[in-house]
Amino acid sequence: MACASRILRAAVAICCGLLLLPGPAQAESCDYVSTAAGPCDATATQGSCADYYQAFADTSYQYIRSPNYPGPYADNQVCRWVLSACRCSNPLRPEAKFRVEFEVLDFEIQDSPSCTQDFVEVKDGKRLWAHSFGQYCGNSCVKGNSNNLTQSTGLHLLVTFQTDVFNARQPQKYRGFQARYRCVELGKLLRSPVLELV
Repeated sequence: MACASRILRAAVAICCGLLLLPGPAQAESCDYVSTAAGPCDATATQGSCADYYQAFADTSYQYIRSPNYPGPYADNQVCRWVLSACRCSNPLRPEAKFRVEFEVLDFEIQDSPSCTQDFVEVKDGKRLWAHSFGQYCGNSCVKGNSNNLTQSTGLHLLVTFQTDVFNARQPQKYRGFQARYRCVELGKLLRSPVLELV
């Protein structure tokens, strides 16, 4: 059973790849959400996903992974995570503003010119038309590279993992990606360089 898109109301659980969050989710920052079902649930080893998944960050790290990670990911998949800092707060400083910090920990995606086949894309906002920090494939987003860490300028980041249609001459053998995210207070320095807006 494929994941079903629904207008965000109160989902019982939200997932993609190996991300599973308890519900209910609130309608403060995502247009679409999917409940855990079929190939997108936390125990799935294969299958495609073509929905939005809401993930609320807090000050401790949380993780997202491509489906079947660290095993090879499947072809013809689209997973999108909206990472939100809407629920972050500092009781000692209620006026504090928060952003989402996103860091890639492991990255192995099929390489292609301009990353047009399989890729991970990070956008500064929750909409598809938000500014893109970049579209990454191959080893362009490995730990230690400045592309592996970024911070939103607003309350949201949109992370997309997309794979192309199966190519029999080139069976899939790449493990995908694993990343972590958290809330950071506006003005706090990142631990390493951040992608710059162009």
